[in-house]
Amino acid sequence: MNIGIIIYSQTGNTLAVAVELKEAFHELGHKVEIKHVKIDRFHPITNNYKLIGNPSVTQYDVVIFGGPIHSFRLCSMMRRYLMQIDSLDGKIVYGFVTHYFAHASLGGKQGIQNMENLVLNANGKMSKTAIIDWSSSNRANQINNLVEQFTKI
Repeated sequence: MNIGIIIYSQTGNTLAVAVELKEAFHELGHKVEIKHVKIDRFHPITNNYKLIGNPSVTQYDVVIFGGPIHSFRLCSMMRRYLMQIDSLDGKIVYGFVTHYFAHASLGGKQGIQNMENLVLNANGKMSKTAIIDWSSSNRANQINNLVEQFTKI
């Protein structure tokens, strides 16, 4: 299968998860690539920026979206990217978020819900999701579980 992992990663945590996924899919013989959502200069007070890297999803059979949690919801960069996707119809779609809170209820669940709603708006359906708590001593297990679940296509 042709798999696209499309992420926004500010600190490298979301990217680290994407790299683990890419390696696992590659070992299973899939064609997989990581694409980055990119922005121009970000102004933290006005939240003003524009997307300068918004990867296409048309060539992928499976699309995996990943992004961090900012202010208890999916980061605005990933939300803006997902809002501009024309269609995910017929694609297998997974999603994950990374955050630095002790409980999924402190942004992770809301972030996944944000992502699921935006995927629905693009005629897609999120099949699998995961929340990675970067502050958890169990983080490695969370990432391993995500990889194990997502690679079962």
